[in-house]
Amino acid sequence: MSPRLSRALGLLVALQALGLLVLLAVLVRKPAPTSAVLAPASGDAAVARRLVRGSLGAAEHDPVMSVVLAREAFRVRQDDTTRSRLYAALGTAREVARLRGHRGAAQAVAWSPDGTRLATGGADGAVGLWQGDGALVAVMAGPGGAVDSLCWGADLLAAGSDEGRLRLWSGDEEVATAELEGAITSCVFVGRSIVAAGPGGAWLLGRDGLVQKRLSEDAISAVAWGERLALGAQRGGIALFDAGGEAVGALEGHGAGVSALGWFPDGRLASASWYGTAAIWSVDGERVAQLEG
Repeated sequence: MSPRLSRALGLLVALQALGLLVLLAVLVRKPAPTSAVLAPASGDAAVARRLVRGSLGAAEHDPVMSVVLAREAFRVRQDDTTRSRLYAALGTAREVARLRGHRGAAQAVAWSPDGTRLATGGADGAVGLWQGDGALVAVMAGPGGAVDSLCWGADLLAAGSDEGRLRLWSGDEEVATAELEGAITSCVFVGRSIVAAGPGGAWLLGRDGLVQKRLSEDAISAVAWGERLALGAQRGGIALFDAGGEAVGALEGHGAGVSALGWFPDGRLASASWYGTAAIWSVDGERVAQLEG
């Protein structure tokens, strides 16, 4: 599987998680303003047309991206044009690999930073490593229990389980295992440290698996690292930290648990809630846009 394909699939996953229209940057040469990215209902038709044109333009040289754009056009506006474009794009897509190896559901997937390796985690407790073409490289014993989360650093892979363990590997060699509290449903590398989070809270750990700092005792449902670390709580708040784990701010406004977080390249933060709301926050922490799903 090519890095282009992996990036496109990763983009599709991000769209599904956030439910936000962030693909317009693909269609224009300069970053779209907030008013274009978060188009109001009156602009849905125009946004959908641009996405359909982008899907048509990508159909020949990048069929996966064509599907991603067509799917987003249909999500924005469901009419005969977007429906036909989605069906047509799906008709040109082809399966490039089917990965078999887990006994039961595959619950977590993560691409390596260079897009050449895929890690999968299963309900069977195993972690699989795959080449980009779908060839199985290794099957490793997970941290114990079902694997709920996976994340890559520059040279390490981390897996979190529903039994509260986080395991680190370098290649297929185990480096360390940490015992935490509650399921580890999210993890992310922050420089040379790792953040693990879940219903039991959030922790900053070193590469040796030792806890450096407890970041939160709240149940955490979403994690994202950009210039800062964002932790989304099940109670609805978002806490911000620097790379060393020092609190630098808090964002309030969601009336329900935070389901997804994502940083824009310009430093803005996107957040979504379980109740179908989404928001964009400025670099200064001001809520600059609100969507109701």
